[in-house]
Amino acid sequence: MLSLSRFIYLGSVPGLHFDEALYGIKTYIMIHKPFTWIGFNSYTGPLISYMRIPFYYLMGVNIFSLRFPIVILSLIAIFYVYKLLKETYNHLTGIIGALLLLTMPWSFIDSRFADETHTTLILFAICGLYYLNSAKKISTRILAALFLSVSLAVILLYKG
Repeated sequence: MLSLSRFIYLGSVPGLHFDEALYGIKTYIMIHKPFTWIGFNSYTGPLISYMRIPFYYLMGVNIFSLRFPIVILSLIAIFYVYKLLKETYNHLTGIIGALLLLTMPWSFIDSRFADETHTTLILFAICGLYYLNSAKKISTRILAALFLSVSLAVILLYKG
C-alpha cells in the first residue's frame, strides 16, 4: 500500500517545477536530436533522461511519465535497504528499515520530483553498500566499487 501511494496523483501533485520542465524538455530533445553536453540544463546527468525515453513513447509526454522513473528508482532503493539489513542483521530489521525509508517524508517527497540527484545517490550508495557487504567474489567487489564510485560522482555533480 505504501509503495503504491507514491504513484497516486503523481502527474498533478505537487505542481510542475521549473527544473522538472527543463528535464522534460531535455528528454524530448534527446528523442528527436542527438544529445549534446553543451546547452541549457547540462549540469544534470543523462541517466534519468535516457530512462524517461521509453516512458515518453509508451505514456506520452506528460508529468506522470516525467516522474515515473524516479518513483521506480526510489522503490528499488527501498528494496536494497531491505536486502542489506536482512543480510547484515535479520529479516525483521530489514522490514523495519525498508518501512522507515518508505515512510520518511524526505524520501517520499524526493521520489515525486523529477530531479535525479537525491534518488540516484541513495540508490547507488545503498546498492554499493549491499554489494560491499556481500563481497565474497571478485564480481561483487567490482559491482560494489562501481555503485559506490557512481554515488560519489553524483555527490560531486550535485555539489559542483
